[in-house]
Amino acid sequence: MPSSLLNPLVGMIRHPRPVTQSVDGGGPVMPMRDAAETFTEISGVARRVLPGASIRRRLFFRYTLEWTSPA
Repeated sequence: MPSSLLNPLVGMIRHPRPVTQSVDGGGPVMPMRDAAETFTEISGVARRVLPGASIRRRLFFRYTLEWTSPA
């Protein structure tokens, strides 16, 4: 998967030196947590709940889900 190789590379380019101390004294301001579901699980639920849904992997562990409501 390209993200597995590109994610560390982009991190090294954006932050060439290791961070030794916090800039603002805290962590990220937005809530964060590890993913609870895999892409396969999300895809399966989306196809079951939203018939005709299209789900595609994107770069850096993101995905796009497209669905059009039937008229």
